[in-house]
Amino acid sequence: MAQDGAAAAGVLPGERREQAMRRGARALYLTAFASGAVLMGLQIAGSRILAPRFGTAIYVWGSLIGLTLVAMALGYWLGGKLADKKPRYPVLAAILIAAGLYVALVIFPLGTPICNAIAAAMPASPYAPLLAATAIFFVPCFLMAMTSPFTLRLLTTSLAGLGGVTGRLYAFSTFGSIFGTLVTTFALIPNVRVSLSLGVLGLVLVVACVAGLAMFKSAPDAQAA
Repeated sequence: MAQDGAAAAGVLPGERREQAMRRGARALYLTAFASGAVLMGLQIAGSRILAPRFGTAIYVWGSLIGLTLVAMALGYWLGGKLADKKPRYPVLAAILIAAGLYVALVIFPLGTPICNAIAAAMPASPYAPLLAATAIFFVPCFLMAMTSPFTLRLLTTSLAGLGGVTGRLYAFSTFGSIFGTLVTTFALIPNVRVSLSLGVLGLVLVVACVAGLAMFKSAPDAQAA
């Protein structure tokens, strides 16, 4: 009866499944784009958190980039393990919503006190900005790094298409990183307060995940092609 109803409506069960899988894939690509954008935007905005106490010397940028790479490496590793155990989009969405809320609500209030305390405890030390960057930015960078292994796990349905899926996924993530870098550099930082810039970045990630949940709701349980 269900098949007859679907056929009568002009949509066969196989077609409905294919449409649901496409929606799920779009949700994952949107998530990869947004996560890449926010991660890079956070690095740009992060420099404004560190600058009042540590300036803009090479140690500041080296600390931000190095910290981000360490957090990403750990996020890829643990994210891959979690994705194998719980390959569900809602799990990834919950992780990224937590990261978005952290960016929007936690970083700015904690950033200045942390920088002041570390600068007072380690005056003129080149390692002070590295410690501050780790204390302030490690958590959201680590959480956002889980995006890649999760999305790749959910998008991959067979080894035959793994190369194409991986290429598209990293292309979307990289385009997001470019977008986040340019928007934060040329639109947010010059025109609005740092706190508002971080709020916008965090909100973008939360909204993308909420939209992804809505798009993924009708997709198959574990994977979307």
